[in-house]
Amino acid sequence: MYNQVLSGVTDISFIVPGYTPTVFPATGIVELPYLAKDSQHATRILNRLFEKYLAEEYKNVKVLTFWTVDSYIVQSVKPIRTLEELKGKKVRSPSAVQSDVAKALGAVPVNMPITNVYTSLERGVIDGFIAGPSALFSFKLGEVVKSMTTGFAGGNLVLLMVMNKKAYEALSSEHKKIIDETSGEALGMRGAKAYDAQGAKALDVASKRPGSQVIEFSAAEQAKIHKAAKPMIDAWIAAREKEGTKAREMYTAAQAIK
Repeated sequence: MYNQVLSGVTDISFIVPGYTPTVFPATGIVELPYLAKDSQHATRILNRLFEKYLAEEYKNVKVLTFWTVDSYIVQSVKPIRTLEELKGKKVRSPSAVQSDVAKALGAVPVNMPITNVYTSLERGVIDGFIAGPSALFSFKLGEVVKSMTTGFAGGNLVLLMVMNKKAYEALSSEHKKIIDETSGEALGMRGAKAYDAQGAKALDVASKRPGSQVIEFSAAEQAKIHKAAKPMIDAWIAAREKEGTKAREMYTAAQAIK
């Protein structure tokens, strides 16, 4: 989809940067564990960081807006209450960053499209998956998921709308004004709020559904997860620094954004 908008096959495309991390490596910052509280917070972080740290990754397109899905949790067939119970479990990972998180926590990441998760859970190919709770509705996964564990390392998958630069420049000043006024952070925050609301609704439904349950990792287990994930965070920062991004400075700035 990104290549199509670059080449002008499409004027506007919806992309998921996490699916091609080598193209958008620094954008994965909001997928790091325990950085953002929810989708709205992650979206604010992206907006505050964009011009200084992320714009270079999108220099060939016009960014219309971006937002994120609701914060990741672990959704599984059997209950996962502790870090120890997560170890060795085959979990579908939505991105390269989350695969690294899963490995750091002792799980076995399996990369596959979200559309394959339903049948993979049914057939026992995977034990669970990492995604926002809204997936319960979006892909009918509530039919096969019996347990949802919150308090996980978190992280938010970024969603983006970009426009071909020539297509934008070819517009009249009147139409450019319309696009500029209706896109940007305000539009992205609407998407973020919708994801947060849908995620909260999914957890509420799951907690009341017979045969399913919502579990929260205890504070002690979260501390273990955070400790286990720290080397992965340091490795991500080091890799971005090697690529030329001021990743440590960016990460520190992100931590300060409320």
